[in-house]
Amino acid sequence: MSFNNRRWIFLDTANLSAVNFNQVLETSTDTVRYSIDGSMFFVKYNVHVWTEQDQTNAESVSSLSGEEVILPDHAIGDVLGRPACFDLALEIDGKVEYTHSEVLEYLATEAWSAPLTGLEI
Repeated sequence: MSFNNRRWIFLDTANLSAVNFNQVLETSTDTVRYSIDGSMFFVKYNVHVWTEQDQTNAESVSSLSGEEVILPDHAIGDVLGRPACFDLALEIDGKVEYTHSEVLEYLATEAWSAPLTGLEI
């Protein structure tokens, strides 16, 4: 499965009520994952990065229609589809939004994964 268009953000648990669960892939407060100490949680969502092809298609639709069409005001590279709670996301180690590989690395830290104990190798 490709996660190229999926993003993750981390929020303080105090901001849980600010999440619109229609805008993220979790369905409720019961389906978010919390940090070990319960102070943070994360949500994931899909985005669309505006491309040259999107810009060309928008211009083509406008010119073919014969009517005045207001084109989307997006620059190439703009990220669309972020949830409203994005503005509340925590900056962690200089990052606010995480890609799949980045979130896996961060979730492997002690803040999110309890250390294994009692295992003999």
